Amino acid sequence: MSTSCVLPALTTCQACPSANGACVKFNTAVECSDPSCLPNSDSCGKLYYCQASAVSETDFTYKVTSDGPAPGQSILASISGYAIPASVTGTVTIQGTSASVKQVSVDSTFLSVVKPTTFTVNGVNLQGLTTLPSSVTSATYKNTQATDFSNIAVGSGVMSLSVINQQLQPKLPEVGSDNFNKLQNLQRLDLSSSNYVSIDASFPPKLNALILTGNKLSVIPSKIFELTGLTILSLGENPLGSTPISTASFNFLKNITSLTMPSTPPSTCNGGSTLQTFKGWSICVLNDATPAPTPASSTSTGLIVGLSVGGAVILVAIALFFYCRHKRSHNNYMHYRGRASSNRSGMRPGPSNSRGSLARANNSNDGRSHANSSAVVRKSDPSRGSEIPRSTGTGGASYGIFSNSHVQSQLGGLDTGNKTNQSTISIGDALNPAIPVLHDEDMVYTRVLGRGAKGVVWLAAYAGENCAVKKLVEGSSTDRDAALGNLIVECNLLFRIQHARIISLIGIVPTVTRDGSEEIAMVMEYMDHGDLFDRLQKTKGQNVASFGWPGDKGTYALHVAEGLASLHQRSPPIIHRDIKARNVLIDSRKGAKICDFGESRTRSFEETMTSNVGTARWIAPEVLINEDYSEKADIYSYGVLLSELDTHSIPYSDANMEERQIMQLVAVNRLRPTFSRECPERIQHLARACMQADPMLRPDATRLVRTLMEILGSFVSL
Repeated sequence: MSTSCVLPALTTCQACPSANGACVKFNTAVECSDPSCLPNSDSCGKLYYCQASAVSETDFTYKVTSDGPAPGQSILASISGYAIPASVTGTVTIQGTSASVKQVSVDSTFLSVVKPTTFTVNGVNLQGLTTLPSSVTSATYKNTQATDFSNIAVGSGVMSLSVINQQLQPKLPEVGSDNFNKLQNLQRLDLSSSNYVSIDASFPPKLNALILTGNKLSVIPSKIFELTGLTILSLGENPLGSTPISTASFNFLKNITSLTMPSTPPSTCNGGSTLQTFKGWSICVLNDATPAPTPASSTSTGLIVGLSVGGAVILVAIALFFYCRHKRSHNNYMHYRGRASSNRSGMRPGPSNSRGSLARANNSNDGRSHANSSAVVRKSDPSRGSEIPRSTGTGGASYGIFSNSHVQSQLGGLDTGNKTNQSTISIGDALNPAIPVLHDEDMVYTRVLGRGAKGVVWLAAYAGENCAVKKLVEGSSTDRDAALGNLIVECNLLFRIQHARIISLIGIVPTVTRDGSEEIAMVMEYMDHGDLFDRLQKTKGQNVASFGWPGDKGTYALHVAEGLASLHQRSPPIIHRDIKARNVLIDSRKGAKICDFGESRTRSFEETMTSNVGTARWIAPEVLINEDYSEKADIYSYGVLLSELDTHSIPYSDANMEERQIMQLVAVNRLRPTFSRECPERIQHLARACMQADPMLRPDATRLVRTLMEILGSFVSL
C-alpha cells in the first residue's frame, strides 16, 4: 500500500477541500491497512477520495491510469459532486490508458458550469452524461464501446462529431429522436473504423463532410445521396466491390468536391452496368434502363485489395531506384495548364466550414502547420482537380500532365555500374493515381516556414484554409533527381497511412522548373507550433509548468510512440529511419505528429539496409556499423529523442568530442546520451531500454505506448 498520500480518504464527497478537486468514488472494496491514506478498517466498502485539480490553463484533462482499485490511482467508478470550473474554455478530455475500456459515470454537476469548445472521450465508456453544453462545437468519442448514439452525449452546438474506432457499429439516432434533433447543426460526421457493415439510418441534414473510412460497407449507403450539401465524402478502405450504383447516384458523386473511394477499381461489373472513371476513381454504374439493386439483393465479387498492396509495390520499387528525369518543353506544360484550366470551369470549391476539409488529419480535424521543417503527409480526401495520367504502354509514350517527363531507374546496377537493366517510368506512373492533384494557381502563398538542404516549406492557403507546401530547391541535376525521387516516395507512402500521429497529405501540385523540367510540390496539413526541436529551444532553461513530463513532454512522447506503433505494425513494417525532435511537428490542439518521411522505407528481409540513413547522433549502432537493421532502429532513435525532451539539447552536446569520435563510441556501445537529474527515473529507464545494443532486447513500439501510458498515469496527483 502506498504511503505517499497527500489527502486523507473521506467517507463523503462533501468534505473535499479543493473546489477544483474531483471526488472519486471507488465501488470496489479495498484493503485499508495504511491509516495515512485510508480509515483503519479491513474493508472500506465504498471509498471516497479527493482528486487534485485536473485543470491546466483552459483545459481539463482526466486520465484513468490503472487497472486495479487502490488509493493513489484514479480507477474511476464515478465522479460525483464535482463541477469543472468555468475557467475551462478549451478542451475537456476523459482519457483511458489501458487496452480495456474503463467504465466511468458522472452526475449532472460535472458539466453544469463549464463552457468548453471541445469534448473528447477516449478509451472510456462514459455514463450518466446525456447532453453537452451548447458551447461545445467539436466532440470525439474514440474506442468507447458505444452501441447506440443514445449512449453518446451531444449538444445543439456540436458542428463536428467523431465516433471512431468503435467495435459495435453504434446505431445512428432515429429521425425525431432527442439526439437526432440535437444534431441539426452538425456539419461534419466521422464514423471511421467502427465496423459498420451497413447504414440504413438518415444522416443529419446539414452535413457537408462524411467520413466512413475503414468500415465494412459493401454498398454505398443510400441515405448519403439525400445529403444535398455534401462536399466531402470518404468511403476509402471499404469492400464496396462491383455492386453498381444508378446514374443519378453517379452524378451525385461526381459533384462531390473531395471524394475518397476504395483505391483498387472493381475487376468486373455486374450485369447491366459499366465501369466508369472520374476524379481518379472507378465505379460500376447502371445503364439508365436498369434498376439499382437493393443492399439485400446485391452481391460482391470480392473484397477490394487496398493501397497497402499496390502502393507497397510502387513504394518499394521507387525506393530502390535512382531517379533522373527527361526534360520536357515548357510549351507542353503551359499547353496542359491551359487545357486543365478550361476543363475545370465551375469546379472551384468555396471555403469549408470544417477545419478538417483539407485532410482528415485526425479525430479533431484541425488542419495545422509546420515551421522550420520539411514535413510530409498521409492519406487525405481527394480534392477536385485532374487525375495523374499513366503511361499508355505503347512505345513508352505518356500523356497529360507529365507527357514528356520520366523518372529513369536502375534496377540492380547501382553499385556495379551495370546499365543493362534500366527502366524508365513517368512521374505519373510513379505516383499513386489516387493522390489528389491540386493546381498552383489555386494556392495563395504567404511566407516561408522552413528551409532544408533539398526543400523549402511554404505557408499557403487552399480553398480558404491554411496548408503547408513543400517544394524542391534549385540544385544540381543529380541532387534534384534524387530529391524528386524521395518526394515521390513520401507522397506514395504517406497516402497509404492514415493515423492521427502521422502528418497528413492533402495532395500534390505539378510544377515546372526554370529549365522546363517537370516536378511536383507536396501539400500538407498545417501545424501551428512548428517542430518539437524549436519548441525545446524556446523553453530551454525556463520553468514552464505545462511543459513538464506530466504535461506536454509526456504527451508528445506518447504521441510519437503511437505514430511509430502505427508504422511498425504494418505488413511489412515501415521504418522511418530519422526519428528526432526536428521531425516531430506539434500543434496547440492536435499534439504531436511524425513528419519527414524522406528516409522511410518498408522493411524487406531479402535486402541489407545500410547507407545514408538518419542523422548521425540519433542512428542505432547496428546501422552505424553497416549491419542489417529492422524497425528496432527507430526504437533506438526514440530513446535518443527522450533525451532531447529531457535536456532540451542535441544529444551529446555536453560531450567535448568530435563527431567521428562520438559515432565510434556509440557504435561500440561505450557512449549514450545523458539525462538531467530532474528527469523521472522511469523515463530514463525506458530510454535506456530503447537504446540497448542488442536490437532484440529493445521494446517494440506497442510496448512503448503501454509503458508510457503507465508512466504518465503515475504523474497524476491524487
